[in-house]
Amino acid sequence: MSGFRGRMGASVLLLAVWLGAGAQAATPAQIDASRLLPPPPMAGSDAAKAEIAELHAIAASSSADLLEKARRDDGDEKPDMFNAALGFDVTALPLTAKLLNEIAEREEIESKAAKSYFHRDRPWIVDASIKTCVPVKPGPAATSYPSGHTSLGFAMGVVLASVVPEKSQAILARASEFGEHRLVCGMHFRSDIVAGQEFRLIASQVPPSAKCWRNRRNHRNVPGRAGLTLHGRDHRHKEGSIHGKQSQHRSRKTQTRPAGPIASASAAGAAAPAGPEQNQQQQCGFEPKR
Repeated sequence: MSGFRGRMGASVLLLAVWLGAGAQAATPAQIDASRLLPPPPMAGSDAAKAEIAELHAIAASSSADLLEKARRDDGDEKPDMFNAALGFDVTALPLTAKLLNEIAEREEIESKAAKSYFHRDRPWIVDASIKTCVPVKPGPAATSYPSGHTSLGFAMGVVLASVVPEKSQAILARASEFGEHRLVCGMHFRSDIVAGQEFRLIASQVPPSAKCWRNRRNHRNVPGRAGLTLHGRDHRHKEGSIHGKQSQHRSRKTQTRPAGPIASASAAGAAAPAGPEQNQQQQCGFEPKR
């Protein structure tokens, strides 16, 4: 197990660099749901009526045990939802848990924007006879499409499946179950679940910026440098060895590269223009925290 956890820690760090590089290629504000997802079934259409009928059928056939699982999943949006699929407690790996929590934060922003755009009523608004597995707030609830829980499950599931490919089927099955439980809970329609999965899988394919990847590589921001999680501990080097010593690893090509749009904008709005190195840091998102 120790060898497996060590490999997972190294893989997580590599993936964190990949995701960090891609974060600036497409920010949450740039993930436009209107261009990634089709609209949900029109209210009152045959497709919409079929989805209501499906929820009633699911409610009629759901056991008490299944309802309890759906109820637990309703309140659990943390990485530990995958513990059973992984075979260990993912929160015992701090870097892994931190990465997954950051992914969840970004997913929430993107899902809220998508829900706001489509503005679809929840099932109990459309049909008051639909019962939910947990209490819901009174009043309007136009946040059904896409399913945020499903999107979250696949956001973390896809990452974990990449890190632990030998358990990818169990991980993705758990992500799928997490979404299906939203139907059991009466919180979503079928098309909401499908859209949540599609939205996350499409958004996860946004490629990282090649320029950022090269720049991070030049600064040796690679696995083994930023820390490795083994046996539940973080093994890190001294703070600032990536950010504080970037200039020591600066390549001649990077030094002479012209400033890009961010640097130009900085020059227009500030007394001291941003140089090539600062421009690269801003674009790739690894400047020291302020």
